[in-house]
Amino acid sequence: MILKIVLFLSLFYLGESISKEDALKYLDRFGYFNKTKQGLSAERKSNQNLIYRQSLRLFQTIHGLNVTGILDAATVKKIKTPRCAISDFPSNFVTAN
Repeated sequence: MILKIVLFLSLFYLGESISKEDALKYLDRFGYFNKTKQGLSAERKSNQNLIYRQSLRLFQTIHGLNVTGILDAATVKKIKTPRCAISDFPSNFVTAN
C-alpha cells in the first residue's frame, strides 16, 4: 500500500501539468470531492463535471487562489506542492462558533 502511494506521488509530482483525472484523484484524496457532493442536491450529484468544477472552486478558495473552477496554472502549482497526506476535511473536524 505504501509503495503504491509513493509511486503515485512520485509520478504525480514529476510533470509540468496534470490531467483532469489526476486532479480528481487529488481532490478526492484530500476531501474536496466528497465535501462538494455533500453540499449538492441529489439531481446535481449526477453531474460529475459540476462536482469537479465545484471541488476545484472549493480548493481554490481554501488555498487563497483565484476562484475560477478551472485547472489553471496556479491551481496546478498548488496541487503539485508537496504536502502531508491528511485530508483537508477530517471526519472529526469541528469548527468553533
